[in-house]
Amino acid sequence: MKGKIGFYKRRRGILEHLEAGTINLVDLAVHDYLNLKANLVIGSQSSIPPGVCVTSATAIHAVCPGRISEKAIQRSLQHLEQIGWIKRWNVRGEHGNYPVLVCRASVHDLSGKEYRINGDATTDWRNPKWTPVGDASTSGEIAGELLSVLRENRIERREKKKNLAPAAPAHPRYKRAFDSCFEAYRTKFGADPTWGGREGKALKHFLDEHASIPAEEIGRRYGYFLESTDRYHAEKHGSLVHLLSNFDVFADGPLQRPARSNLDGKTKVDPEQRSRDNLRAAGLLN
Repeated sequence: MKGKIGFYKRRRGILEHLEAGTINLVDLAVHDYLNLKANLVIGSQSSIPPGVCVTSATAIHAVCPGRISEKAIQRSLQHLEQIGWIKRWNVRGEHGNYPVLVCRASVHDLSGKEYRINGDATTDWRNPKWTPVGDASTSGEIAGELLSVLRENRIERREKKKNLAPAAPAHPRYKRAFDSCFEAYRTKFGADPTWGGREGKALKHFLDEHASIPAEEIGRRYGYFLESTDRYHAEKHGSLVHLLSNFDVFADGPLQRPARSNLDGKTKVDPEQRSRDNLRAAGLLN
């Protein structure tokens, strides 16, 4: 539909959806474009019904070549449909433009009275349903839907944060063992480990299975693990999960890198190991 004039109503509440992660900036731009392209006048001479525009990912991509990929626009249209912001009547496998209903779009009749497109009640794009904005019950339903979406997103974010945190200790040994290993890692590498739910669950499961192993023993063997120069274990970079999976290996101390041999067959002493031995002999290294 060419020659559109005027403006369309945009609610600032959409920023809450953006900040909550319900949509991203691409989704916002695509949704904005659909509103601008849609017929928003009830009773106009347009052959396109109110709240509907005819477009596609290819058509939208044509106005932003080289900036946003067509695949990204396709994903955005799919996402907007999944969250109930639009309805599409595209046929799988067919190319070309198709009708898109902008759910909850603000439309008005020739007298200027405002209505809201009802996506849930619309089953045929040729016959879209709308409700007067002045209808208190409808306004309440729309506000309730927005609050519900925001509430669900807040709950989801809280759950994600919980999953990133170490599992809650089931017994006193958990905190002592975890803190001991955490501090040893920080001393060794000069930074806090990025341990999360995986490490916490592994430690809890280990303690549940081995009730007789004290927290101090876990800390002791973790120290041996950090001192090990054996390539296989050293490359694990202090992984707590790796220690618990190889707990018995470190019962007697660190695992050292195998000594290398010279061409004449004589053993070549590893310089790092020699330094460790000297420091240990001087009482400077436990």
